[in-house]
Amino acid sequence: MAEQKTNAEKTIHQLTKKVNQIPKYSFPNYIESLSSINSIPLHILNDRLKPHKLSQDPRHSATGFISKNESLMEILIQDNKIVKRYGLTHADLAYPFFFALSEFEKQKGETDFYFLSRRFSIEISVSGGIQHSPFDDGQKSSSDGIIIRYDTQKQIQFSCLLPYLIAAYGFYEGNVPYRLAPQTIIDFFELKPNK
Repeated sequence: MAEQKTNAEKTIHQLTKKVNQIPKYSFPNYIESLSSINSIPLHILNDRLKPHKLSQDPRHSATGFISKNESLMEILIQDNKIVKRYGLTHADLAYPFFFALSEFEKQKGETDFYFLSRRFSIEISVSGGIQHSPFDDGQKSSSDGIIIRYDTQKQIQFSCLLPYLIAAYGFYEGNVPYRLAPQTIIDFFELKPNK
């Protein structure tokens, strides 16, 4: 158990270092004209993001990042519209997760923290293996998190890789178990635009 906690803490430390590197912009307005991300053609990314139950490629996921009938570009465009409609950026939506992970690390596993004057708790567990980012950016995680909001008793579950994917690419995943829709995040944390 101590070894699992150490692995989780290493993953959290690696991801929370990214807080200051989160892009301070939303996904570009020219999203519809993109043909690649990180020099990876979209048709290759689309295949990589779909479920791959028997693959040995660490960038693949057994459950997939998007379902077999979805398109990465359609998901990015739709989610970007929701974020922009609220006057927010993808970094704004990722920040509460990085903040929670940072608090977990600072408090050495103590779970309670305050965000926007509300009390939350976070639990981190080691998942079944290491998931590498499908975008060839060197990010990876072996941990999952649960954040509980005390005043509503609502909770959200997430892969500890997801905040980085949200901040860097505006990617919340598709119609798969690990998806966290922008609207869910906005409502859960009651996010408002910075004016």
